[in-house]
Amino acid sequence: MRNENIKLSRKQELVTDFFDGWVEGFYSIYDKRTLFSKILNNLFRGSMHKRFSVSRELIIDSGSHS
Repeated sequence: MRNENIKLSRKQELVTDFFDGWVEGFYSIYDKRTLFSKILNNLFRGSMHKRFSVSRELIIDSGSHS
């Protein structure tokens, strides 16, 4: 059982490391944009913004009912 816990812990570390490695690149999409990049971003990533907004609201709402 202990060996399985170690494997799970290592997998969690790998996932965390992967996403931590991408966070700067992800945020760079949204920081200090030109008007042109804002227009392109809204055009091609509108559905992503919508999903983020809805997810955020659901998380906030679920936290207030705890």
